[in-house]
Amino acid sequence: MKSHRTLLLVGLLAMGLGSAGYTHASTGQRAAAAPTAPAAYTVMAGFGDQGGDANYFAPQAIEIYPGDTITWKVGGALEPHTVTFGPKALLVKLANGLINPIMQKAGPPIIAFNSQAAYPSRGSTYDGTGFANSGILLGKGKSWSLTFTKPGTYHYFCLIHYDPTAGAPSMVGTVIVNPRPAAGHVYNVNAGSMYDSAVNGSDTFTPAQLTIHAGDMVVWRGILHTITFGPAAE
Repeated sequence: MKSHRTLLLVGLLAMGLGSAGYTHASTGQRAAAAPTAPAAYTVMAGFGDQGGDANYFAPQAIEIYPGDTITWKVGGALEPHTVTFGPKALLVKLANGLINPIMQKAGPPIIAFNSQAAYPSRGSTYDGTGFANSGILLGKGKSWSLTFTKPGTYHYFCLIHYDPTAGAPSMVGTVIVNPRPAAGHVYNVNAGSMYDSAVNGSDTFTPAQLTIHAGDMVVWRGILHTITFGPAAE
């Protein structure tokens, strides 16, 4: 069983948190206009190599549909990050109590990370209630995925990049889960009939012309006919 605190050396903290970052508001991303199946999206969590870093989520805001999955991927080797959803009061408490030095009789102090913040939460889905956390993602390419199951607007931030002086996170993001559009309408077309042959002397499609919308379905019903599309005859 994992202890309440995870003990790590000061050197690891210095390596992960030593460089100064800056925030940046990136453009949002919209989901497909006419979704037909769950989709997967990627959000970058920070960037930085070779002595510089940029601490922001890109895109900062993303629009998806229920059933879609987002994978957050660390874009740099210098900074650790978390992706954390939940009640604001809980997130602020975790951010303020993320690390605590434990003094030793000899040698440097040991840093204790709150395990609730340091480790990923259970489960891989989120409906807007409760707590969902990636844990500390340290290392370029490290990732964490979450599938959203209910429409809503969900805000999250990195527990590590929280400014206690300002009382606000400096690395924030938003997931907007829009209701998935209803399935397209289904239309029926008769492909000829005995009545057409007897009365009109030829078979016809009924209706002969049909206006539909993207995502709609047309079902042709008939016997001994084909439905063939191609360039208009000259």
